[in-house]
Amino acid sequence: MQIEGSRTRPRASGTSLNLSARRYRGFGAARGSVPAALELQAPPRAPVVLFVEDDDEFRALVASHLRNHGYRVIESGDGRELLRRIEAYRDAGTPPGFDLAICDVYLPGASGLELLERMNRAGIELPMILLSGFGDFHTCVQAASKRAAAFFPKPIELDRLLSAARALIWKTS
Repeated sequence: MQIEGSRTRPRASGTSLNLSARRYRGFGAARGSVPAALELQAPPRAPVVLFVEDDDEFRALVASHLRNHGYRVIESGDGRELLRRIEAYRDAGTPPGFDLAICDVYLPGASGLELLERMNRAGIELPMILLSGFGDFHTCVQAASKRAAAFFPKPIELDRLLSAARALIWKTS
């Protein structure tokens, strides 16, 4: 790699400091070539996924996969967290705090279909992916009629779920 336009200036301690508008030839750029103003900017916010699943092992596996690909994941073992956020949105108009919900259809308490219906009634227009270990045709039709963004039967290929999540998040932003 060749550096053009660089010069050095002595420091008080006897070492020299490289001051220049560096131009690099080659692939990529070194940290020194990034303007200081850009270094001070906050990085873009990572997308937030609310993942509601009652199977602890499966929830940990999927959440870990999403985190490894740059997503922030809020985990919940039942629908109460999503229900709390829906109610807060409805009562105070505060944003739900996530970009995508991934929810199991059969949960203790409220089902994923009920939660999706409540999101629709509250006017929360965020995509929800429904997952089900009992991926029968009737459940798939119900999910589509309640405007689920996607429906996947379990077991699911994690890369397919990741692709769907990525497409839905970037489609809505």
